[in-house]
Amino acid sequence: MKIDTFYFSHDSNAMDDPKIVRLIDSLGMEGYGTFWALIELLRNQPTLTYPIESAIYKYRQWNTSIDKIKACILKFGLFEIQEEIFFSLSLNKRMELADKKRQKYVEAGRKGGLKRTLNQPITSDAKATVKQNQAKERKEKEKKVKESKEKREIIFPFDSNLFLENWNIWKEHRKESDRFSYKPIGEQAALKELVEISKGNEEIAIKIILQSISKGWKGFFELKTNNHGNKNDKFTADLQQATRNLANKYLNEIK
Repeated sequence: MKIDTFYFSHDSNAMDDPKIVRLIDSLGMEGYGTFWALIELLRNQPTLTYPIESAIYKYRQWNTSIDKIKACILKFGLFEIQEEIFFSLSLNKRMELADKKRQKYVEAGRKGGLKRTLNQPITSDAKATVKQNQAKERKEKEKKVKESKEKREIIFPFDSNLFLENWNIWKEHRKESDRFSYKPIGEQAALKELVEISKGNEEIAIKIILQSISKGWKGFFELKTNNHGNKNDKFTADLQQATRNLANKYLNEIK
């Protein structure tokens, strides 16, 4: 239960309660004052309970007697007893009701404050803050989209180790000669172009890669042929030697 300090309600005719009447008849107004002192003591506790023995020893502070405090707690049915502590059902109910009312006021205040905020004109500073937040959110969104694109998995047209090795050599060649590195989208586009030029033939695709490396080209082109329309065997041999050299260099660097 949520406790609010220094306040609790009580009936103005509490003195007419039969239990209080018996209390006053037995202990006088001193007993009545002791009763309210005990109520205030409970009110100031987070759990609205208090040890009986500790309450009894308040007699010096309250300028009364141990017997009167003990009688007030135990004799007239004004308090509930559980083992060594006591509490007041009436106080608990009043505080529960007060807490519910307080929550309603808090909620009403929150809604009222929100309504006032919504109805207030937007200042230039507020507009600037909104724009800054929007720009920040836009940059974050663009960053996430970019990261998502960069994480795309590359789909290779041929899955042989020979093709993958030559493709990696091609990328290493571009990095060394042009300081160029593929992004995922660009790499996928280059592979698509290679497939189109080679007409889906893996052997031709590898030779096209080797041709571009040998010539120092930045892209792919159809294989050159001799005057008879046949692929030049010497050129193919040169390409194979070039790829072996590049492969050895590449493998030595990653060891």
